[in-house]
Amino acid sequence: MSRPRKHDTKLPAYVRIRYGSYLYKDKALCRVEEGEARMYEELAKRKATVGSVHVPALVSEFKLEYLPRLSPSARKEHDRLLTLFSNEFTDFKVDEIEATDIKQSIKNLFLGTGKLSAAKHYKARMSTFFRWCISDKGLVKINPCREVWIEKPRSRKTPWTDELFWQVHGKLSPMHQVYHELSFLLYQRTTDIRLLKRTQDRGDVIRFEPSKTAKSSGLSVDVPVTPAIRAVLDRAALLSRSAKVVSPYVIHTSSGTPFTRSGIHSAYRRADSELHGSPIGLNPKALLPFAVTSAKRQGATLEQLKVGRAHTSVKTTEGYVQHHDVPVSEVTLTLPPRK
Repeated sequence: MSRPRKHDTKLPAYVRIRYGSYLYKDKALCRVEEGEARMYEELAKRKATVGSVHVPALVSEFKLEYLPRLSPSARKEHDRLLTLFSNEFTDFKVDEIEATDIKQSIKNLFLGTGKLSAAKHYKARMSTFFRWCISDKGLVKINPCREVWIEKPRSRKTPWTDELFWQVHGKLSPMHQVYHELSFLLYQRTTDIRLLKRTQDRGDVIRFEPSKTAKSSGLSVDVPVTPAIRAVLDRAALLSRSAKVVSPYVIHTSSGTPFTRSGIHSAYRRADSELHGSPIGLNPKALLPFAVTSAKRQGATLEQLKVGRAHTSVKTTEGYVQHHDVPVSEVTLTLPPRK
């Protein structure tokens, strides 16, 4: 960093000429041939941002202080969302941001695509940042996130139907077919199906400790092994033996490792393209609400499904039930009588 000059000069403090450019604290302002007027203009801009309360600088400082407190897995996601926030408000000073700005940012990034959970996480990270600005920095007095209400986006009906389920099944590889069937029969999160281990099979039940609830309720659930489930598990074991692959996972690649999330999604995108030419956006994650909805149609109660999904509230379970059947009205009318 430059030191202030001790000898007389017509240039402002910390400004010097090096290699044909005006530098301020060793950072280029402009070329000498552009003139002193341009130099003073750029210097004014630079001084306005140095040590300022602009969002990017504060977010960087906040990350250095806050992220090391988190676990490595949480740190990555918090860093990503804070970077999104910094990019959204690059030209803002922290005390200029209002609730309407926060709401618009959330709409632009998440609510347009129906990502309610991601929107809530994004808002939570911003709220933590503003609390830090209030308590540690004294730069703002009100947390603008407190005034923002995130409306639940209109629920989208899953495209999966009984017919489409089997059409896609026919386009998948044998091991992906196992994943496809178990995602439906076990009605658990597709991540937990993808990472299903053989040790979870306890003969008459399969023990699940849902990864999503591990840090909240911590609930586990045993799913009974029906003849249909046992047939699929046996077929997966036969595929492993035929390929001479030893793996702790029920569903695995040729090297014995579990499929990555992108690997699974790629298989479904290929099937989607083969079936429809122009993909309609089939998502394997939507197999879960399709399975829960199918179970409800086959007679399962919400309370039974709540237990099977390791939910703590029936209201959570209701969110997975989607209405595919078009109801038939039992009301019939006749024309009003004539006088």
